[in-house]
Amino acid sequence: MEYFPRSYQDRSKLKCIAELVEGETATLPVRVLSSRVISIRGGKKMFNVRVEDRNGDVLQVRYFYFHKGIEALYRPGASLVLTSVVKSYGSQLQMVHPEIAKPEALDDSQEGSIHYGRMVPVYSEIEGVSSKVLRQILNEAFERAGHLIPEDLPEYSLRNMGLPSRAEAIRSLHFPPSDVEQLALEHYETPFHQRLIFEEFYKFEYLV
Repeated sequence: MEYFPRSYQDRSKLKCIAELVEGETATLPVRVLSSRVISIRGGKKMFNVRVEDRNGDVLQVRYFYFHKGIEALYRPGASLVLTSVVKSYGSQLQMVHPEIAKPEALDDSQEGSIHYGRMVPVYSEIEGVSSKVLRQILNEAFERAGHLIPEDLPEYSLRNMGLPSRAEAIRSLHFPPSDVEQLALEHYETPFHQRLIFEEFYKFEYLV
């Protein structure tokens, strides 16, 4: 539970292709038009997909490393939700290796709500385990054992400092409340960061 995110993505709003900006992370509902495997230099292959949004605008999606099963996900006519940093190739914008979800992931169900419609944590991958899988694992861990996280600070200290409990701080850094700004998260300026930082100072002073 203390394997904290390295960054966050704002997936609270869906975008269309006309709103994409190079360098920004976007979440985009699309319909697959076509897909094919293309041979490129060095004998390597690239998986290239053409998708369109609700306005009929078209975007290229590319995978330079892919498994065979990906072709079934991108069958023509399939509706998907893609999330990726927007990149440019020549004068055209594109998505490269986006995270894929089905449209039902956008609903308010338990699983869907941790991946979309909110500020989403991004983790350093552990031996190929993606951020999406880590979010699922951590969410289940909090549901099952979040109440077992011990409190290391006296209640009067938390009350006087206006700080959240240790359990709330740890969970909120993984799954931030809707009123927390991305900049505050990435600059360690939230009450949840302050709580854990104060704990470290408190323990150090106590031990000394």
